[in-house]
Amino acid sequence: MKLSIIISTYNRATSLMRTLESVVQQSADLAVWECVVVNNASTDDTAAQCQSFIDSHPSFNIRLVEEPKQGLSHARNCGIRASKGAYIAFIDDDETISKEFVDAYIELFTEHGAFAAAGAVEPCYDGGRPRWMSKYPEQMIANPIDLGKKICRIPSDITPAGGNMAFNREVFTLYGDFAENYMAVPVVRGVKSANERFAGALDTYTIEGLMQDGKALQCGTSHFLGQNFAKAFNVQFVDKNNK
Repeated sequence: MKLSIIISTYNRATSLMRTLESVVQQSADLAVWECVVVNNASTDDTAAQCQSFIDSHPSFNIRLVEEPKQGLSHARNCGIRASKGAYIAFIDDDETISKEFVDAYIELFTEHGAFAAAGAVEPCYDGGRPRWMSKYPEQMIANPIDLGKKICRIPSDITPAGGNMAFNREVFTLYGDFAENYMAVPVVRGVKSANERFAGALDTYTIEGLMQDGKALQCGTSHFLGQNFAKAFNVQFVDKNNK
């Protein structure tokens, strides 16, 4: 399996169906890619509609998995664990992708040796672009990006759009691989308990080496902060109605 598309979804049954319709239009060989849909504790009929879509497209390798812990990071991590591809591409549940999406990413990774990549994102509005929408709120909401047709390095002042980004799977095991194969330190990969995680974080991911005395040595951590620090420093977000 060369590439896995991961879609995290929450209460977006209608838009998810449009997304999946674009997924099954891929020009790539069906044998080289899969799609993993992560239902992130939806309370509507998202899961039922998704499963119905999967059942009606039996020739495609599309799977539905459940992540009960809400949050995009939890959902994407669930998708990564469930996926089988050498490369992992993330798209959102309210967008459509081009027919060449899978082929383009596979070519990029195999021929150019990239570890991470991103592509263009073009906003599309039902009923037309809102009059109040300017480039500033659009940048935060849709994060549009288009660096042209040629392969290039992403400038340091541009943040890749989460709805069109991909990674070599090795990225997600890089720290553990470095510790084991370069430092000769076998490690255990996992998530810190509530009592051990970084203060204020929702989750702390870790690799830990086991000492000869049976104790664990923390070798590396990564923290998912959520909105806790924004709340602590009174950082507020408002909608178009300033609410």
